[in-house]
Amino acid sequence: MEGRIAALQRRMPEQADAVLLAGGTNRCYYTSFSSSAGYLFVTAEQAVLLVDGRYLEAARRSARDCEVERITDLPAQIDALCGECGVRTLGIDTDSWSVAEFQRLQAALSVTLLATPETSRAVRLQRAHKSKEEFACLRRAQKIGDAVFEAVLPQIREGMTDRELQRILNGFFIEYGAQRTSHDFLVVFGPDTAYPHGSPSGRRLSPGDFIMMDMGTPIDGYWGDMTRTVMFGAANERQRSVYETVRRAQQAALAAVRPGVICRDVDAAARAVIADAGYGDCFGHGLGHAVGLDLHEDPRFNQTDDSPVEAGLAITVEPGIYLPGEFGVRIEDTILIHEDGTVENITHSPHELIEL
Repeated sequence: MEGRIAALQRRMPEQADAVLLAGGTNRCYYTSFSSSAGYLFVTAEQAVLLVDGRYLEAARRSARDCEVERITDLPAQIDALCGECGVRTLGIDTDSWSVAEFQRLQAALSVTLLATPETSRAVRLQRAHKSKEEFACLRRAQKIGDAVFEAVLPQIREGMTDRELQRILNGFFIEYGAQRTSHDFLVVFGPDTAYPHGSPSGRRLSPGDFIMMDMGTPIDGYWGDMTRTVMFGAANERQRSVYETVRRAQQAALAAVRPGVICRDVDAAARAVIADAGYGDCFGHGLGHAVGLDLHEDPRFNQTDDSPVEAGLAITVEPGIYLPGEFGVRIEDTILIHEDGTVENITHSPHELIEL
């Protein structure tokens, strides 16, 4: 099977003789080595991972399909590598560089540094097509999310704060095998659920409150991602209606997903259900995002993405309705698109309204 670096070398941007990748997840994707800093230099025939002394020996042991060098004088080393390989134009992954970093390196190099979208596009397209092994990591990560959701429901009680529930979620993720947890889990109660990406405020839970939990953890670097909205106590008619509308919107989107369908059309399938129910102005975010080594990747299910759905894609489906001052509802699953065209939903927590 072709290695990841070899696949990148095959699709190098035409304008660039080599590429220099700075993003941490990009370096990890291509070399299977994770570090907080470093650069990956790739030509059509060579790949060199440049790291500082903190990571040198570990990288020499673990990095795949590349040479490893210690960073001493980065511009001088890049110039030397370019000279050895006959490189005159060097492309960068623009998603990972600040303007200041680009300008400093450009001023120090004797070769032309290209800040064009083609390098980042080539990397994003390659990373969007997940292998069977990547799918397996995503399944394991989501399995933990489902287990945590089931375990946390009996712990929910009147008067607890959203921050308490967030800490309980983190504890369960650790107990169930998470490699690390995110203290940025979205856990909000009552009127705070009307903020799509709100954060715990210390609000205490009362009967009649919706509880929104958006959570996930990486396994072998690959993220699980799910959201469930549950009711504490008995839901009223309006709450039930909104919840059911969101559930039907998600079902419509899931039914629309198949290889070849344009991403924005999947978003439109969910959006039409919400608009028909009179809540068209209350769904202000995209329907979903690809997921992998980064929690949010491309392509996206939104109103502008004209990418086709392709085999190997892992992507979320997360419609929502948000009513400021009242409540919000979101239901999020992660799905996998297989080579045979089938769609696998790897999120198995209930979709029906749960009343605690």
